[in-house]
Amino acid sequence: GEGVPASPISRRAVVGALGVAGAWTLLSACGRGSPDGAPSDAVTSTATDSATGAATPTSGAPDVVDPASLPSYDYEERELAVVSQGETMAGRLYAPAVAGPVPLVVCSHGLVGSIDDLDPVARTLAGLGLASYRFAFRNGGPEAGDTTRMSVLTEKADLNAVFNAIQTLDVVDASNIFLLGASQGGYVSALEAVDLKDRIADLILYFPALVIPDDARSRFTSAADIPEKYSLFGTPVGRIYFADVYGMDPYSLISGYTGPVIIFHGDQDNIVPISYSQNAVNTSYSNAQLVTVQGAGHSFSGDDATSVAGQTISFIEAHQR
Repeated sequence: GEGVPASPISRRAVVGALGVAGAWTLLSACGRGSPDGAPSDAVTSTATDSATGAATPTSGAPDVVDPASLPSYDYEERELAVVSQGETMAGRLYAPAVAGPVPLVVCSHGLVGSIDDLDPVARTLAGLGLASYRFAFRNGGPEAGDTTRMSVLTEKADLNAVFNAIQTLDVVDASNIFLLGASQGGYVSALEAVDLKDRIADLILYFPALVIPDDARSRFTSAADIPEKYSLFGTPVGRIYFADVYGMDPYSLISGYTGPVIIFHGDQDNIVPISYSQNAVNTSYSNAQLVTVQGAGHSFSGDDATSVAGQTISFIEAHQR
């Protein structure tokens, strides 16, 4: 942009901008795998009634504005590694060049992801006035170490280390930090949100992999049967990957977070069935909304991505403190 605005643009303006620009990268960058659902305008939002627990349909189409009409921001790129459990994780912060701290979105990648997966969304957010941070989970992918040493719990420890490190940065409004996680990164974010509780403003989940404990139990009759190494979707994982989740009840664990939650999930997801997100909204969370993306699989593309991106930023705007 030309010059440096004195303060961040309206978050409502950000909603419209991301509804048009950068939407596909926002959704595809936070998860792995090719888009496997046809673009569709059919996006249904479901909110849980706190009194009855019943799911009720709501409307959820974001406003759309011309991004060319919005101010653009210069932003600073900063390589910012974080140490977790004595090991260094690569990280990258984009901070808009504005006066004063700004909200921050921490994006957690899925299984076998990398820091580069999240670069497009990071730049999009920073260009519109929001700080963002992406990092590579320890051993979370071939570029980040030995995947046989990784599990949901090692990644939860990593996310905790990230939060503790970045909340103290001058550019970050510590009262407005948002966790956004996709697939396995979504399950990790949901678990970590319980420990952070009111230290985060809200939780955003894309097809969170709450299926992981059930998947472990379906593969092995008992924890004792888990081998030292196993090929999961072509990626070598170690015994720790399954052993750490074998006895988990994800719905009980994540229910400790009582803040605002929004979950986006395709109804044709054959990796993580949408029933897992439906159960989370109906049984675990007291303040949650599920957006069903009809026809989408374990990723979003096209019009679906545009709609989800707009609703994501709208949710962030609505829950700033």
